[in-house]
Amino acid sequence: ARNSGIVASQGEWVTFVDADDRLPDNSISTLLSVALKMSVPIVAGAVSFDSVQNNGDILLGPVRAYGSTCMLVDVHDEFEELFTANCVQSACSKLIKKSMLVDYRILFDEALSSFEDFAFVLDCLEVSSCMAVVPSVCYHYLRRSVGTGSTSYKSDIVTQMERLSNKVVSFYADVLGHPWSDDCLCHIAQFFVVAVNNIQKSILDWADVRTQMELLVDLPVFSKMLNEAKCYPNAYSRLVCQMALTRRWHIVAALATLRNSIRSRHVAK
Repeated sequence: ARNSGIVASQGEWVTFVDADDRLPDNSISTLLSVALKMSVPIVAGAVSFDSVQNNGDILLGPVRAYGSTCMLVDVHDEFEELFTANCVQSACSKLIKKSMLVDYRILFDEALSSFEDFAFVLDCLEVSSCMAVVPSVCYHYLRRSVGTGSTSYKSDIVTQMERLSNKVVSFYADVLGHPWSDDCLCHIAQFFVVAVNNIQKSILDWADVRTQMELLVDLPVFSKMLNEAKCYPNAYSRLVCQMALTRRWHIVAALATLRNSIRSRHVAK
């Protein structure tokens, strides 16, 4: 749908809003003024991660922003900081010059149903190494207690995470100039763990689950990560990767099952 929207749009700029999220008043004008002032094709605003209560009320949540003032950021130097501030994971909360998307044929990868926004933003940053950031909240991401497509079981999750990981490797090599760095491997570890967690959600029997996990660790991009990674997104990811490296599948499965259970209870609250 978003690719169709890009093609059909008639304006000079595009932005993306999920149907169940919302934009603050004047967010688009704020982003546009900064984009024009700094002459950049991409500008990102802060995101508020809010919660929708059972009665429909919205509880304002934490805000993720990069810095405290409007500024121009060089992706080569500050990609990890932008990632930590949640400025590159989502296509939402951004204003993007349509001519850049058209000229370089940038669209969402329809082979991805997880992290497709991240892949899209990486494609944009391959073209424009600078982006502007705005500290004010320009997008409200609304979390709900019910599951979404991003958390449901996906039979092709291994293929998706391999595809995404290879894109990240290419981005680090071609744009950032340091392929297979510790930071690059850390991101790949995240996608590996996403695949493990999702596999464990399946209704497959144990033999099929084990087969999928073996396929996952034997893929070149994940095999290299498991053998060379020195840092991980968190302690859980480190433990899963270490157990997968030694092929202790029952422990990997137990960890994933426990994690999924805890996450489900947390979301339900």
